[in-house]
Amino acid sequence: MSKYWVLTPRGILALLHVPEIGSSRAGSRSRRALVTYAAIATVAVALVRTPAAAETVAIPFKAANGDAFHVRVTKTVFESENGKDSNEGPFSFDYDGAVLDASESGYRMRWTLKSVFMPGTKAENRELSSGMLALMRDIPLEFDASSNGVPVRIPNFRNLIPRLVEVGREVLTAQGRKPDQQVLDRMEQTYRNMSPQAAAATFLPEAAFVGAMQNLTLDTDAPKKTEHQSPSPFGGGSIKTVTEIRLTKHDADNQFAIIEWKTRFDRDAMAAMVKNMIESAAPTGKQLPPEALQMMSRMKLERNDEGTALVSLADGWVRKIHYRQIVSNELMGKSKKKDETWLIEIDRVTN
Repeated sequence: MSKYWVLTPRGILALLHVPEIGSSRAGSRSRRALVTYAAIATVAVALVRTPAAAETVAIPFKAANGDAFHVRVTKTVFESENGKDSNEGPFSFDYDGAVLDASESGYRMRWTLKSVFMPGTKAENRELSSGMLALMRDIPLEFDASSNGVPVRIPNFRNLIPRLVEVGREVLTAQGRKPDQQVLDRMEQTYRNMSPQAAAATFLPEAAFVGAMQNLTLDTDAPKKTEHQSPSPFGGGSIKTVTEIRLTKHDADNQFAIIEWKTRFDRDAMAAMVKNMIESAAPTGKQLPPEALQMMSRMKLERNDEGTALVSLADGWVRKIHYRQIVSNELMGKSKKKDETWLIEIDRVTN
C-alpha cells in the first residue's frame, strides 16, 4: 500500500460518514453536510503529503580571463598526544587570486598569500610571522586547474625552489637555529623530487578544497558517493576514504545552493591495513606472540570529516565553506587526536 493517502470526495464522505447527494437518506441534511464537507476537505487536502519528485541539479563553474577573487582562510587546530593537549590558532591568512587563462579544458590560476594574522598577542604574531606559512607571502603560485578549479600541477614549480629554500633558511634563523647546509641541501632535494602535481597538493590545499565543491551535478534525493586514497595516520602508505556529498538546499530564486559532505575511513580498508601491519611486524618465517597480536588487534583508527559549502548558482563559485576534521588513533597504549576547523570565505570580482 502506498504511504500517501489519496483523498477523493467519495473517500472523505465515507470517512466522515456524510451521505452522498442522491442517496435515499440524504434529505434536507445533504446541503448542511456539503458545507461541512467543503470546509473539512479543504483542510484535508492541505494536509496530504505529496512526494517531491527527484531532481538532478547541475551547478556549472564559470570563470573568465581576468577574473579576480579574494580568499580568507581561518583555521584552528587542537591536537593531543597521550593526553597532552596543544593548540594552534585561531589564525587567518588572506590570498589574492586571479584567473589568468580560461578554456573549455580548464584554467590557469594564481593564488598569492598576502597576509597572516593571529588574533592574539604581539609575541604570538611575531612567532607566527617567523613560520613557513607567513614567509610564503608574495610568492605567486600559478597552477593549472581542472574544470572545477582544482589545482592539477604547478608548471613552474622548479623555478620556485631557490625561493623556497631561502624561506627554509629564514625559518631556521628565526627559530634560533643555525641553518645547516646539509639540512638545506636535503630540503632542496626534497623539492626537486616533488612532481608538479605533488607540489600543487602540498602548497595549495585550500584551492583543492574549494574546487572539490564546484562544478558538481547532484541529485536532490540521494548523496553522491566518491572514494579516494588519503595518507594513513600511521604512515606507510594510504588508506581508502569514502565521501558522501549531498545537495541539502537549492534556491533558484535567490541563486544559491547548500552542499554538505561527510568523509570516513573505509572499514574494510582499515581492517586490511591492520592485518598488513600485523603481518609485516612478524619476523620472517615466524608468528608474533599472542600478546602482540592481541595488542595490535586493538588498534583504533577513526576519521570524521563534515563540511558545509555555500555555492552561488549564478556562477558556480563557492562563497563560503565551513569544515571540521577529527582524526584519532590508538596503538599499543599510545593515542593521538587532531581536531581541525577551517572557515574559507571567497569574494569574487568579475571584469
